[in-house]
Amino acid sequence: MKYLLINFFLISAVFAEEVFYFDERTFDNGIFTGLYDERRDQHIWGKIEYDSGDTFEGVFDNNIDYMGSYNFKDGTSGLFIRESGIKNSLSYSAFGQYTNAEGNECHGYFSKPFTFNGYMFCEKPDDSTVELFYKDNTPEGYYKYFDISGDKLYGYYQIDGLQGDAYYYFAAEGYWRKYYYSYSGDISDAKMMNKNDYDRLNMIESLMKENFDDLEIKWNSLLARWNSYNETVALYTDSSTNKSKSARSKLIQSTQELLIELGFAPGSPDGLMGAKTSSAIKAFQLMNDLDVDGKVSEELLILLQVALQASKKNNASETYSNSIELIGTGSGFYINENNIVTNFHVIEGCKQLNNSDEEILKVLVVDEKNDLAILKGPSTENYLNISPTSPELGEEVYVSGFPLFDTLKGINFTSGNVSALRGLGQDTTQFQFTAPVQPGNSGGPIVNSFGSIIGVVVSMLDSKETLEQGGFVAQNANFGIKNSLLKNLLEDNNLTYKSYESFWLKTQRELASISSESSVLIKCYGN
Repeated sequence: MKYLLINFFLISAVFAEEVFYFDERTFDNGIFTGLYDERRDQHIWGKIEYDSGDTFEGVFDNNIDYMGSYNFKDGTSGLFIRESGIKNSLSYSAFGQYTNAEGNECHGYFSKPFTFNGYMFCEKPDDSTVELFYKDNTPEGYYKYFDISGDKLYGYYQIDGLQGDAYYYFAAEGYWRKYYYSYSGDISDAKMMNKNDYDRLNMIESLMKENFDDLEIKWNSLLARWNSYNETVALYTDSSTNKSKSARSKLIQSTQELLIELGFAPGSPDGLMGAKTSSAIKAFQLMNDLDVDGKVSEELLILLQVALQASKKNNASETYSNSIELIGTGSGFYINENNIVTNFHVIEGCKQLNNSDEEILKVLVVDEKNDLAILKGPSTENYLNISPTSPELGEEVYVSGFPLFDTLKGINFTSGNVSALRGLGQDTTQFQFTAPVQPGNSGGPIVNSFGSIIGVVVSMLDSKETLEQGGFVAQNANFGIKNSLLKNLLEDNNLTYKSYESFWLKTQRELASISSESSVLIKCYGN
């Protein structure tokens, strides 16, 4: 009955796109891609890529992997179905098949995927077959082996090998022989069989056949169910193109394709709504003074099409439009060969971003909550690595950037110390430092004495404001975003970075050179 219900959900999904839709979602243990029941907030079918490196693809029941195939990072793979029962006085919770890294294919009962607890049989790459009783993943019980030549071996197996009497059939000669396997592993010479030996052999054969005939029937049944599942899935998806027939998925895919043409980075145009796509949408919305929600819609698709047509009409030789003007500047720094880190508030409201050479910078990732953004710029060999440690109280820090650019017209380098490990309002995502900064420093790097990033400049206390409100002048009360948040943002978007600490301290002259060479002036153009 359960199987029928699952197939009902699969087939119903085709006709109920407002409830069931193709999607990508991140969970604590991995990333799910497939059909999702929005109403019940549950997986229906699809694939999970676990943080461990393992993957599962198949049918889910209450967000639990019910029936499907596993691929483990150690090379083991298998197909199983969850069901509970008793086999040979042993309880099991799953039945199925697995193939280990050596290519041995085994079928049997599992206490959990894939821990054997009952009978099993294994087919080896050399066309030999082993049938064996397992208990808690430990071989213990009657054993049968046969190979393509027709040879057979029956005996009792216990952990390390055959023990006691064993019976071997030589197919080429057409006779049985009896052997004795000692607990130490010694094997006796072949002996002739008597009536008692044949009676015992017939008992073992009958017992094995009864169990393994049942096992083979169950395996064929599971295969039939798995094939039916795949046929049902094919009604919903086009496996040749990996494109969902869902209207929502097509909308997502069209959005992704337009974002790519416009220079944003939504990932591959696969019709899946993941973190990269949402971030690219936010970047487009930000650059066009739209409400920033990161969601797909028909309205967004129209705006993307309009933007693409407008971009095609522009003169390719122009670095920026004559209809927009410079409305602000900020700082940033290279974190790898192509990507620039800055603050979200530096690029907010900008129609276009340029560097000091008037080369266009593209927005790739925005993190409004933590006031961070990642841009794509011209390639460089000068970029900073991120410190593997967090800022420490009293630690010397160094800041570079482009403050008051209209006046100073160049890069500025200052030094100070970490004065507090929290920001305003006890914000644990930020820290306070004393290195002097000015408007325009926002988004610039904060490095330690090894030249590694420990934070990103984000704000300073306004001296005039504190004087008016509190009756005092704030001195060197400046704040940075901790490097851990930057690492998380880069990792979540599959952007590369280096994280290490040098073996020796650098001089201030060396630090000034490293920081300035990797720093970038960010020019914000708008109406």
